[in-house]
Amino acid sequence: MQMLNLKNLTDEQLVTEFKQTRDNAIFGEIYNRYYQKVYHTCLGYTKSRDTAFDLVQDVMVKMMDKLPALEHGHLLGLWIHRVTSNYCADQYKKRKRFQTESIDDRFDMVAEEIDMEAILLKEDLLDGMEQMMEELGEESAAILRLKYLEGKSVKELQSQLNLGPSAVKMRLKRGRSKIAELYNSRPRVAMS
Repeated sequence: MQMLNLKNLTDEQLVTEFKQTRDNAIFGEIYNRYYQKVYHTCLGYTKSRDTAFDLVQDVMVKMMDKLPALEHGHLLGLWIHRVTSNYCADQYKKRKRFQTESIDDRFDMVAEEIDMEAILLKEDLLDGMEQMMEELGEESAAILRLKYLEGKSVKELQSQLNLGPSAVKMRLKRGRSKIAELYNSRPRVAMS
């Protein structure tokens, strides 16, 4: 497989090819597509560029090991976000457990705890996202994946799906509404 062809492959095709070949060039394409998103997720947890950079490297190594176990290649972006969030949350907990603090630092911890609650709410959403995407239906799930996981613009979606701008926007709106409806109908985990 040539390097030029990798850019044209979908996430699902990349995952399938990687499972079969374990080719570093294929993982390199995945790395290039998702590096920025992984970095920004890590930065959101750490608030430190250097620490986020270190975590990205750890996450990428972990993903390379676990990628062959991914069953649904079309959910690669969601899976990568999930692996990143779990890893960062684990590192946050470890850091917090072994961290010593001065009395002045306790004021900062209040803000950190609020952030952790927001993170846990996001985790609750991600827990059911794969199931909600399957319940959504293939067509709606596909357009949402293209827009929000692969970062396609409305213009690109118009061209790819052979639809007008209002049709693309309406399908996105219906998909988001259905996801919100499915999410709101899910039982919630109580926060302590």
